[in-house]
Amino acid sequence: MDQHKQLEVFIKVIQDLPGGIGIFHVEDLTNIKNIRYVFMNSIILHEMRKTKEEVFGKYIHEVAPEAYEHEVGLQVIESYVKVARDKESINLGVVEYSNELVAGLYECSIHHIVDNYIYVLLRNVTELENSKKQLRDLNKNLEHLVQERTAELEDSKRQLEAINNTLEDRVQRRTASLEEKNKHLEHFSYIASHDLQEPINTIQTFIGLIHEEYEGSLDEEFQRYLGYISESSSRMKTLVTSLLDFSRLGRTSESTEVDCKEIVEDVLMDLTNQIESAAAIVQVETQLPKIIGYDTELRLLFQNLISNAIKFADPSKQSVIKIRVKETNGWTFTIEDNGIGIPQKDLENIFGLFHRLHKKNTYEGTGIGLAQCRRIIDMHNGKIWATSQLGKGSMFSFYIPKSIHKNIHFNKKVKGTLVYNESSV
Repeated sequence: MDQHKQLEVFIKVIQDLPGGIGIFHVEDLTNIKNIRYVFMNSIILHEMRKTKEEVFGKYIHEVAPEAYEHEVGLQVIESYVKVARDKESINLGVVEYSNELVAGLYECSIHHIVDNYIYVLLRNVTELENSKKQLRDLNKNLEHLVQERTAELEDSKRQLEAINNTLEDRVQRRTASLEEKNKHLEHFSYIASHDLQEPINTIQTFIGLIHEEYEGSLDEEFQRYLGYISESSSRMKTLVTSLLDFSRLGRTSESTEVDCKEIVEDVLMDLTNQIESAAAIVQVETQLPKIIGYDTELRLLFQNLISNAIKFADPSKQSVIKIRVKETNGWTFTIEDNGIGIPQKDLENIFGLFHRLHKKNTYEGTGIGLAQCRRIIDMHNGKIWATSQLGKGSMFSFYIPKSIHKNIHFNKKVKGTLVYNESSV
């Protein structure tokens, strides 16, 4: 297959993607009118009500001059320049756009490719958003009917009993409604993330076939472009997988007695390569209890926090990580490191979804790990927080209410880099 045929196959893959994708060239980072259409798949051309002959190779202001007069259109165009300049991605979420030909709601994200080339992912979500609005309206009507029925029941009971019963009824109804909505939302997140993997797998498969069949015969520029696409799709797949894991949290059927000592030992065993590569020392300073909780989720909690402590080590000094627990009305666990630390202004937001403190080329990650930790702690009706000083290290603590526990006594032992202090037993 020659390069022309390969390009045809690649374009066919992009054309068949379930969402819109367009490629732009930002020719001048100081002039928002010097942005040229390079490629639009059939979905975007349909949304534009244009043909490829009317679009490809032309500037935005030649094809859609009204975009510069539309508040949202101008915001999107300015985002093109920002992505090309900063070489990162921007997720605009759902935006509303309309002109004399089209009107609707669109889910839009912008990503850097190479140099000043960017690509845009676009999905028309007008029907979905309208359905959500209709559902909200139906829920409001249902709540109104429930309130009317409740008022009728109150007339036949004593005032105090009626008030108590009504409050209890409303709490139960609202709780059930919220739980049902959360279940639907989690199911939707899982399905949406799962479906996103198909186009990513398709792209990676075709890139692999091209490398396998034409290794050594592709020119350097073409190989570089394939590399950019491969790296971007791999990052996207990692993000989607993390989203799937995040959506699955909380599906454990029931809590059990969990041995935290055993969990930490298993986690450190799994992180052996990472620990050895960083030449880190991990110390368990107190005996770890058995608690009532969710085994799989607690393993993920310890793994995320310990892995972060290793990852964000200070290369100028020996990395030391300390794990301890204090018994209060429950259990307060602490994982302390002497790494690079976290700026005070970021401590309040680090547990948010997709919150990253560093660029992806400095430290790998998806920005989901600490959000997972907070969700796991919420499952246990606890709380999680962090304190830190730049250049001195960070301390992550989490509290889990006490239920059934058993103290564990064991002798001093060393297992890899896991150290138990004799004074703690």
